[in-house]
Amino acid sequence: DESKSNGFSLILLPTLLFKFTIVMCVKFATDIVVFPLLWLYRLARLGKRKFMGGLKNLFGKKDDLDVKVNGVNGDSPSSA
Repeated sequence: DESKSNGFSLILLPTLLFKFTIVMCVKFATDIVVFPLLWLYRLARLGKRKFMGGLKNLFGKKDDLDVKVNGVNGDSPSSA
């Protein structure tokens, strides 16, 4: 009766330790793959923003769409 009351089982200990080891191995393997890819993705995004910003500054900002929005300068949509 005393061995059941303390809540510790020698049969479950190796199984739980094995499970914990497998979970930690999967976690570390995932981290090894995911974090460098995430870093490279963020670096590529930053590089793209810098490159596109440099092109905009080099060629100047041109507004290709010269569209008036309804309500600008007191124009109403019904006056068209």
